[in-house]
Amino acid sequence: MSSFFLCLLTLAAGERYTVTDAKSGDVPLILLKDEAGGVEAAIAPSKGGALSGLRVRYKGAWRESLYLARDYTPRQGWTGKAPFLWPATGRNFPKDVRPNEGAVGSSYELNGQRYPMALHGFAKDMEWKVERRGAGASGARVLLSITDTALTRKSYPFGFRLTAEYVLRDGLLELNYGVDAARDNAGPMLFSAGNHITFVAPLVAGSDPAKMRFQSESSVEYVRGPGGVPTGESRPRSFAQGETLETFAPDSVTSLGGYPARASMTLSDPAGLSIRIEHEAASIPEEPVIRFNLWGNTKAGYFSPEPWVGLQNSLNLKQGVVWLGAGKNWQWRLRVQFLQTGGFTAEMWNRISGIYAQTLRHPFLRGLTDGSLARDRFQYYLMQDARYLGAFAEALRIAAAKAPQPEWAATLRQHAEESVQVEKQLHDSILTSYSVSKEQMQAARMSPTNYAYTNHLLATASRGSFAEALAALLPCYWVYWEVGKELKKRGSKNAGFQRWIDQYSDAGYGKAVEQVLAMMDSQAARMQPAERSRALDLFVLSARYEYMFWDMAWRLESWPPREK
Repeated sequence: MSSFFLCLLTLAAGERYTVTDAKSGDVPLILLKDEAGGVEAAIAPSKGGALSGLRVRYKGAWRESLYLARDYTPRQGWTGKAPFLWPATGRNFPKDVRPNEGAVGSSYELNGQRYPMALHGFAKDMEWKVERRGAGASGARVLLSITDTALTRKSYPFGFRLTAEYVLRDGLLELNYGVDAARDNAGPMLFSAGNHITFVAPLVAGSDPAKMRFQSESSVEYVRGPGGVPTGESRPRSFAQGETLETFAPDSVTSLGGYPARASMTLSDPAGLSIRIEHEAASIPEEPVIRFNLWGNTKAGYFSPEPWVGLQNSLNLKQGVVWLGAGKNWQWRLRVQFLQTGGFTAEMWNRISGIYAQTLRHPFLRGLTDGSLARDRFQYYLMQDARYLGAFAEALRIAAAKAPQPEWAATLRQHAEESVQVEKQLHDSILTSYSVSKEQMQAARMSPTNYAYTNHLLATASRGSFAEALAALLPCYWVYWEVGKELKKRGSKNAGFQRWIDQYSDAGYGKAVEQVLAMMDSQAARMQPAERSRALDLFVLSARYEYMFWDMAWRLESWPPREK
């Protein structure tokens, strides 16, 4: 695998990550942007500190994913966006109050007193203070906060401080919520938490919203009665295989639980754009507790998966609530990530899914994450990778000369030029980090596997069509991107290995991968069946070579027979 993409990571932090101000009418917004990752988030401190916009660059154009994003025009009905729900999720009705799903307000009883509680709590209606903001090498972020007031104590008799930190990095948005209970609280305070994030349906204009799919590893659905109050009953309900949104009745609610500590879901548009949400908390109440509360109307153009740590009527039922002692802290983290797949490249990946699974299990990669990989094996790998770069650059230049579109040719030529630059950087890095002499570096020979792989690329680029050349080159881009993201989740005990992992899981590298994937899918539309078949076979062969490259380094491969 060529390391030329590391050049993309040398962008100045200010060029990649930015924090700027904007307005929607009279509403001030703070924009967090990851240019390389192709994601931009809009935050509205004066409107509940809510996430009010979330754009993604998809197929070269910026697309808004949130329903009624940045739109604060007064209207009846649901106003969309992604407000924070606290200290209640849903409505609350004491025993002597008949549940009414149309009720604007609700109430709950605590310690013999009754307090009013707005639908979904009051945090979404407060103005949040901007504590700090900024962009750097680790991303763009803003930290907001609110504290209790005389008004909040009329409905919630506790002292508290809430924080909401939005962090945008590596093409992924994190929402980190913190709850601090005041030290002088007379007893533990109770609350539920949620986010009413609402996406446009479809995610891609012109697609069929009813054919969008919701997938999640739930195991139960909680039955709701009149007014949306839980009945105490549950039934098995899994979305592990995914279901299309046409199976959901308009504006109906599906409350899901039975998750492990980390709950996740994926919403996929058939056009090829998906959104994944994961969330986890410092503590999770015992069941029943809703982790995703589904609600939407595809005919009206929206769908909300609502990540929760809560329950309807939780403040009265004393279920689905967090009890937080005086002076204690509770954290809740959500991660929102865009996934872009589909077309011919999806078929290609399906063909190598088994090879990729075996690649992830290879001891070389396991050694990177657990820190056990021997120094000589990693040094051997880097030296062979440096040797690989020259041939890879040449194959890129040959493919660029065959590109049917000038912008594709320019992109591939740029990648080739960058690979030569990184070849020198990698040489210098090895010489410095591993005390390898220039003479040793120059004398290092390509291994049999490296020689075979690079000649496969050069022969295909020279003799094959543009599509065939691109298919052969693609695993070098794509497999490392997927491996990098997976190893990023595991982390490494070795700082040097972690830097390597960070480079290949970085969204700047991912952007380069997406460029080539887009070329492949576009070119596939003009390919005849025979050429598609050859391209698939070449792609699979290169994926096998990617596996063999790591295996080669693990075995410290040499040419037989040994020279005396």
